[in-house]
Amino acid sequence: MEQVAVWMVTYNHERYIEEAILSVLNQKTSFEVKLFIGEDNSTDNTRNICLQLQKQNPDKIVLFCNEKNLGPMQNALQIYKACFESPAKYVAMLEGDDYWTDPLKLQKQVDFMEANPDFAICYHRMQVVYESDPSKNHLTNEEPEITTIEDLAKDNYIYTASCLFRNNLFGQFPRSFITSPFGDYFLHMLNAQFGKIKFSNDTMGVYRIHDRGLFGSKTILQKYLIFIEFQNILLKETKNEYKSLIIQSMTEKLDYLSSVYQNGSEDEIREIDNCSNGILMNYILLKNKYDILKNQNFILKNQLSRDFKFSTRTYLRNIYYKVIGKYVFKNI
Repeated sequence: MEQVAVWMVTYNHERYIEEAILSVLNQKTSFEVKLFIGEDNSTDNTRNICLQLQKQNPDKIVLFCNEKNLGPMQNALQIYKACFESPAKYVAMLEGDDYWTDPLKLQKQVDFMEANPDFAICYHRMQVVYESDPSKNHLTNEEPEITTIEDLAKDNYIYTASCLFRNNLFGQFPRSFITSPFGDYFLHMLNAQFGKIKFSNDTMGVYRIHDRGLFGSKTILQKYLIFIEFQNILLKETKNEYKSLIIQSMTEKLDYLSSVYQNGSEDEIREIDNCSNGILMNYILLKNKYDILKNQNFILKNQLSRDFKFSTRTYLRNIYYKVIGKYVFKNI
């Protein structure tokens, strides 16, 4: 019986997929590992490479060859389901254009989780590789050794390929998961409700940034706008005690974007106009009112009494709803 199920999705990764799969097969462990791959009807040679490796390793690879392109989230969901329904105690994640560099990665992570049942997630440092400009290559940040969902609610610091988590911590995915632009972050938040998060300073994988990447190739402005949309979705599925942390993170990003929009170059302003869907414009127009609210501590905080929380919610909805449109205050 496998101890670890490895989640992998791939689309048009013919230049990378073999290295990704072999980095899983080359893991040295005292337990069984099974790799679940979702091949999303690629238009290049990705499927043939997957089929060849699956044929060579039929007991280690379960390959889903989609008859039509499902898209990133649907493809990811079917592989999550396969992993969750497997008998594996843990799930590790690796996208088809990244790879692991340490053959003991899974053994190290499982050993830690077995010895520390109060942890739900563990992750490690990664090497970030820019395909078009190697001078930008760098290691991911050294994070605190132990964090919790309260830290994770502010921002995502867990790289997908570094993550291993306990299987079946929660029930079904929320329906809003399918519309989320960040399935991995959403998943981490769901899992982090059930235990602490462990960081290892060992560098055990490579995260590639290339022009085929869904998110890594976007500009910082595009990333911020997408991230704000995601955090709105997250607010609907998050316990009340964490909502103020998410709102704070959204506010910081909106402050940055509004500053760029008011003081940036013509190209930056045009880029925001092309991506923005109203939330930023509402924020800029009514930012002064929002700052007054923030300074007066009207944003939801854990220490407020229930009655004051209710009156604050009502006040925000009735008077300052348009501050950041429907994206924040409707979810408090």
